[in-house]
Amino acid sequence: MAQVYFATARVGKWKYDDSMPGKLERLLKRADLGTYFEKKEWVAVKTHFGSDGAHRIVRPTFLRKIADGLKAVGARPFVTDTVRILGLDYLEVANYNGINHLSVGVPVILADGIYGHDNLMVRAGST
Repeated sequence: MAQVYFATARVGKWKYDDSMPGKLERLLKRADLGTYFEKKEWVAVKTHFGSDGAHRIVRPTFLRKIADGLKAVGARPFVTDTVRILGLDYLEVANYNGINHLSVGVPVILADGIYGHDNLMVRAGST
């Protein structure tokens, strides 16, 4: 059975360790990412870059914590999404929502290319 980790958003008094980013850091350490990813392995951190007027995205602070956790075990993460509109326009939407290489600390790329037509078939499951 899978292990489930939970962190409440409630906090009695402000302290970084009790903030959501602080709790995410602890959860990532507890999850022992090194058992799942090899050193120098490329790891996609899939997210939604947002839409014009939308505000329900994973905030860049949390994407960075995940990327930092992956880098700490030697993996090579990047943040990605598939193209929903013209690719370069979609990267502008991501940037408008604060998702860029400066905020997340790793490359931000389009998973299926500028026009959404690039793909590569891979075998599912472990090798």
